[in-house]
Amino acid sequence: MQKIDLSQLRLTKGATFQAGEESGGVFRLSKEGAGFLLPQLLSCEERYLTFRIEVLEEHSLAMNLLAYVRGEMEEVHNPAFTVRFGLLPGVETAVCIDLHWMNVGELFPEALPGTLKIVCHGRRVAREEISEIVLSSMAAFQDVECRISDMVLTDAYPEQKLPDVKMIDRFGQLKWKNWTGKVNDDSDLKTRLEAQLAERDEGYPFEDWSAYGGWKGKKLREGTGYFSRCRQDGRWWLVDPGGYAYFSMGPDCVGVSGDCRIDGVEKWLDWLPDL
Repeated sequence: MQKIDLSQLRLTKGATFQAGEESGGVFRLSKEGAGFLLPQLLSCEERYLTFRIEVLEEHSLAMNLLAYVRGEMEEVHNPAFTVRFGLLPGVETAVCIDLHWMNVGELFPEALPGTLKIVCHGRRVAREEISEIVLSSMAAFQDVECRISDMVLTDAYPEQKLPDVKMIDRFGQLKWKNWTGKVNDDSDLKTRLEAQLAERDEGYPFEDWSAYGGWKGKKLREGTGYFSRCRQDGRWWLVDPGGYAYFSMGPDCVGVSGDCRIDGVEKWLDWLPDL
């Protein structure tokens, strides 16, 4: 096992070491994204990089472990390989990064309970071709502070020890933060659902939009009841189920369901259904 002294790390632009603490310290990271270099990863024999972290803000934080390759880095400062993960605010959790992920064997590797979804992307990189490895926050709307401690390189997969706190209320909301629109009780939730139900037949707010979001100003063909495509005057068009021209731009995979994994963090929840 190899311990990493956080106070001695080389910081990237926008990062400052605010205060030293036992086995770690508090960092301030600029809203453009900032962090520190981890040269220990270039030659280590250990498999895992582990550390504990607490986001000292009221919002979550996304971070990257970035691997830069010699030659490519000088041309364009883009990483050859990235591990991206998310962190909840106001609670200390452990993060474990498997350096074998750089072999590009997993896209969505398993995260320790309390760490949000991990995504790996990029190309396979050999350790000897890497010039820099950086742990950095992603760009945010403001500077962020976080407490990092107990950073080690090890061959032992860590156990997660989560604090005994209640973070999520029975409506699936963060308990300790208030905002406009937060559901307060059963009556509040019922009122909102009834209002949404009453609005369901109002359609789109624009007269020239079809019920599916198509443009009524261009009827391409008779509707088929399905989204499709057609070619007209040498150009391909997307077609809505009513036969109108359709342009798709925006988020995908959006649904009414709000399911998520809770295994390992059950004690953070006020309520769970009986199964």
